[in-house]
Amino acid sequence: MRLKKLDKLLLVSFWPPFIATFFIALFVLVMQSLFLALDDIAGKGVSFLFIMEMLGYMSVALFPMALPIAILISTVMVFGNLGESYELSSIKSAGVSLLKTMRSIVWVGLFISVFSYISSDIISPRATLQFKSRLYDLQHQKPTLSLTEGVFNDDFSGYSIRIGSKNERTGDLEDVLLVDFTDANIGSMMEVLAKHGTMNVTEDGRYLVMELYDGWQYNKDGRDNKGMPFTRTSFEKFRKVFNLGEFDLDQTDQDLFRNHHSMLSVGDLMEKVDTTAVAVEKRRSTLSETVRGTVFRLKSKEDSKKESEVIDPDGVPLPVGDKENEKRLAERTKREKERKNSSDDSTSLKQSTIRGISMKNRVSSVEKQKNFRKNLEQINDIPYIMTFQEEEAEKILLKAKTMIRSTHSQIKAGQKQVVRRKDKLVDYEFQLHHKFCLALACFIFVFIGVPMGAIVQKGGFGYPLLVSITFFILFNMAIIYGKKIAEKFVVDVVFAAWLPCLVMLPFCVLLTWMAMHDRKISINLKGLWEKLIQGFKKV
Repeated sequence: MRLKKLDKLLLVSFWPPFIATFFIALFVLVMQSLFLALDDIAGKGVSFLFIMEMLGYMSVALFPMALPIAILISTVMVFGNLGESYELSSIKSAGVSLLKTMRSIVWVGLFISVFSYISSDIISPRATLQFKSRLYDLQHQKPTLSLTEGVFNDDFSGYSIRIGSKNERTGDLEDVLLVDFTDANIGSMMEVLAKHGTMNVTEDGRYLVMELYDGWQYNKDGRDNKGMPFTRTSFEKFRKVFNLGEFDLDQTDQDLFRNHHSMLSVGDLMEKVDTTAVAVEKRRSTLSETVRGTVFRLKSKEDSKKESEVIDPDGVPLPVGDKENEKRLAERTKREKERKNSSDDSTSLKQSTIRGISMKNRVSSVEKQKNFRKNLEQINDIPYIMTFQEEEAEKILLKAKTMIRSTHSQIKAGQKQVVRRKDKLVDYEFQLHHKFCLALACFIFVFIGVPMGAIVQKGGFGYPLLVSITFFILFNMAIIYGKKIAEKFVVDVVFAAWLPCLVMLPFCVLLTWMAMHDRKISINLKGLWEKLIQGFKKV
């Protein structure tokens, strides 16, 4: 019965600071994201309700990041208050260990971990999709029309407007210049210069009507170079209507963003990991087949040339397999060999000898091929390209270079595709494990916050907030670092995704052991400050 009352006391003490710190952490994270997107929101003329809708989706998307820090701060506060008021010492003196005391908080941490996983899997991807699609619309939305005195305004497509002065109350304009370059691609342009005018929006808000008075209109017609390519006309009144539909906020189809890794559930991410891994291996095998195919084509052409024709030293094609021709070829080869041994210029004799041997007719039997190969054994030390005439050799070399250059380009393009697909695979796999990591972090932070509160024995927001922010910054840095090293393929992506939890786990075990054995963390700030001052004096 005593433990049940203690559990009730801890739960009543836990939920108010948890809810308060959760919304504080969520507010800080939302403001951080909002500052990054402030340039895309400012000056677009969107309504207050639209901005609040975006902030709502952003808040829901950041639930998994706000939960760990909230549970860390609240646990440090609760057990810090118990330690400061000596209630924790009384509980221990009654024979209740720290693990039994924190039993209810552990169950709460487990419940929050499950909620964090559900939020990461179902709620957060949908909220991120809504937020990202609306942010994309704002990024591609034109700013509201703002005519600044003495500055050209290009908000309307194909038009540029400059005004000398403007009356904000009546909408009267002075010294107006309107340039129409909608047909500039054919060399046509119109300029309107007026001394004064007015600017008003229609009642339905769809059109902007600009009426100009007492001015000149200059037209340049690029289609007529012989008649009147340039005209000037005076006017008393000129009326121009602009469509304000260009400034309407158009919603983009959300299916365009649905395949992004931050907007997928666990099941979708597992499917993407499998399909992307298969695509990477398929592309690699395609590259290997391309290289093997090129080498095979070059080798097959060489072998077919060697096995197809023989040319005697006089340049006459000789059928392979004929005994008479083989005898003549052997005699001439012997004669050429003797000439080669007696000559001073061995290179010239090699070339003259090799040009006397070539192949013309297709050999059908294996025996004929063996006989021909015996004849080629005499010139194995001579490059094969020297068996061709000079012009033919140049053509063969050019064709080989072209084939190799084409294969090299295909390999480079294929390597880029493999790298891009591997980057996507890393994003999908990291996001998949990151969802489980954030859920487990909520449970780990229970075993960091509770013993840390019991050790520092300080309540309120001061000490607990400082301690919690330190651990959360370390946790967040591990997330960022793990993401970076995974993208650089330094370590396995699974290890990189679980790195934050692996970093926090030793602190969890160490602090729990210290709290259970009543160990204290003593930091002599005064001594550290004196040592720091002495170090500066020595320098």
